[in-house]
Amino acid sequence: MAEFTDEQNSVNSIIDDYGTSVTLATQSTETYSEDTGWSEGYNAGSTIQGVPYNYFSGFTNYQEYGNLDLGDTSIVVKGDVTVSEKDKVTYQSTDYFVSSVNPLPLGDTKLAQILILKEKL
Repeated sequence: MAEFTDEQNSVNSIIDDYGTSVTLATQSTETYSEDTGWSEGYNAGSTIQGVPYNYFSGFTNYQEYGNLDLGDTSIVVKGDVTVSEKDKVTYQSTDYFVSSVNPLPLGDTKLAQILILKEKL
């Protein structure tokens, strides 16, 4: 049993209360064609709750999380969400690739994860 479940439940409540629905699709295949180059295949997406990080950081009084490149965004999701780099997130009708997954641990408990998202061009 994780030692900080009350804290994790508190963070999950914030994400549920202040989050927005985003679609997370895990990468299933990556194929190469001489005509089109590399292309990715994705499993059917699932809907999860996410909080845009700058809003979340203002709410909890944290500092900004690094500098993002133009077209990038960051979002906080629950610690128990299974997500990997190269997965696809659809947020506010825009597709993004997950470029970085940064867990926020407390002891042996993953409270939340900050996803750095790069806009799919």
